[in-house]
Amino acid sequence: SNTASHWSTISTFRTDCGPVTTIPYTMNFDQNNNSSFHNLPSCISYLNEGTSGTNYPYANYNYSASHSHYYYVHGNVENQDGWGDQYLLLPSFDATIQMNQLQVSFYLADAFSSPCVAQVEVGVMSSTTDTASFIPVQTVNTTSQSYSQFTVSLANYTGTGSIIAFRLKKIAVHNAYNLDDIVVDYITCTTPTGLAVSNVTATGANLSWTAGSQETQWTVAYKTLADANFTETSVYTTPAE
Repeated sequence: SNTASHWSTISTFRTDCGPVTTIPYTMNFDQNNNSSFHNLPSCISYLNEGTSGTNYPYANYNYSASHSHYYYVHGNVENQDGWGDQYLLLPSFDATIQMNQLQVSFYLADAFSSPCVAQVEVGVMSSTTDTASFIPVQTVNTTSQSYSQFTVSLANYTGTGSIIAFRLKKIAVHNAYNLDDIVVDYITCTTPTGLAVSNVTATGANLSWTAGSQETQWTVAYKTLADANFTETSVYTTPAE
């Protein structure tokens, strides 16, 4: 006959994630709405080398208004047997994007109070399953439970990997961190720090700062309190008048 049956069932599936082709790439974990274990956003993966604590890492929620979702990974308690290194893997970046032209910015906080620490290695992997492919670029540490922003340059990376990863190593003390608001962008000049003002007069002042890297030219923006807009000028020495 020319009749048809009812629909048999509904099946949902997700296709493989393609490589990242657009820079900047951002990940804030906000697409997650619960704190179940291994509840990471699409295209974010994890590896856990331990036989204990295998329910970590996971994405949690409602830490604060500005970081409503965050990445939480439980660390390794004083070399307790069974705990192993843990990895958070971003999606692979397209072959047209040179990894040593990128920098990784993120917010990091210690998950617990002292003697817990937050020690994370930022590196690059060439495999989503082989932890031996992880090449560390820089280690970042904090003992503050308040979020601070860190930036890691991949300029010194010389490998062939295309996967940026965060590794939580098994160390002698409790190691756990909250990670949020990851931004992968092209490397920019390192921001100068330690701006200080001295020799203030009725018509001017001296400015000094610590260079961000090896730069020899800076842009200084200044204005009076009554002015609406800043005036910019180039300077070539520090301190500058």
